[in-house]
Amino acid sequence: MPRGIQRQRIRTDSDFAKPIASTRQIPIRGGNAARLHLRPGNPSEAIELFCHLESVLGRPVVPMTKKRNSISPADLAVRSLRLQTRGTERRGPWSRFRGVRTTPSRNTADIGSFFDRCASTGSPEQHGDPQRLLEYRLALVRNLARIRPSDVVLDLGCGNGHHLFALAPEVARGIGIDVSPGMIALARARLRNSAWKANLTFEVGNAEDLNGIADQSIDLAICIGAFEHMLDKRAVLASIYGVLKVGGRFFCLTPDADYVWYRMIAPVLGFDTKHLSSDRILTREEFSVLLDQAGFRRSRSVPWTFIPKGDVPALVALLLTMLAVIGRHARLDSFRGGLSLCAWKGAKPTWRPKGMAS
Repeated sequence: MPRGIQRQRIRTDSDFAKPIASTRQIPIRGGNAARLHLRPGNPSEAIELFCHLESVLGRPVVPMTKKRNSISPADLAVRSLRLQTRGTERRGPWSRFRGVRTTPSRNTADIGSFFDRCASTGSPEQHGDPQRLLEYRLALVRNLARIRPSDVVLDLGCGNGHHLFALAPEVARGIGIDVSPGMIALARARLRNSAWKANLTFEVGNAEDLNGIADQSIDLAICIGAFEHMLDKRAVLASIYGVLKVGGRFFCLTPDADYVWYRMIAPVLGFDTKHLSSDRILTREEFSVLLDQAGFRRSRSVPWTFIPKGDVPALVALLLTMLAVIGRHARLDSFRGGLSLCAWKGAKPTWRPKGMAS
């Protein structure tokens, strides 16, 4: 080893008062161990480096040199930074990255305002390659809902309209509604230059009442990545049931509350997973109960791979990707992340059992 370069050891204990239980070197590509080169008297460089290491390791990092009795300026700088933040809110060990920042929300107006802010950035795809994810979601729609050329499609929580624009060549007419005026403005801006502006419309509306949609006028209602944000889910499903034709379908893509990330890993690591404080993700069983209460008597659900890459660090995204591969091959739905569901509106029975009064 060249003179003047010391291999540093990384302290991984979350409690700084305890003695060192173990040390480790930082792995890098190629299988070698990373060596930390700190220039004395440069605390800003040390702070930047150790913050980066924390984001990789997901736990506190404190430098320790071979000179046990001396404290470098860089060490002092890092410790002073920790003392400044030690009185803040107590969180899990992944303190550098705490998941999504949850926005307080109490009503539909709050939800609309949140997505207006998203619209101001263009509402880009957060969880991977946009085209690949769009094609994957549409394949799930086609597989479960069996789209027909004569279908009138209602997109609930349509956002900037990307799913409806993609389905436009395959259906007779499309209607998109969203509580966010900003999102509807984006969709309408896209529509002005679209070849499908004759058969697509976008309106600001609430899925809980659907006042602007005639009863029994819709063949297929879709809700992709929006149902978890809706406040009164019973009212939403009742409204959907009312506007569907007999034999109409309701298709939904949503995260699964039984996903191992939401149920186990994120709580242990102290990660926030809600974009809005009012968000609520359902299990398959909870969704089935609500569908039955709304009047749907037949439904089919399958898992789909949903990895919230935009909400987690790269290392966590890699872990969740590996779990999804295992889940797909081992048929472990809780490793997949998403719930894909289609329900059908059946005709009301016209017969009555013998002896029942009319």
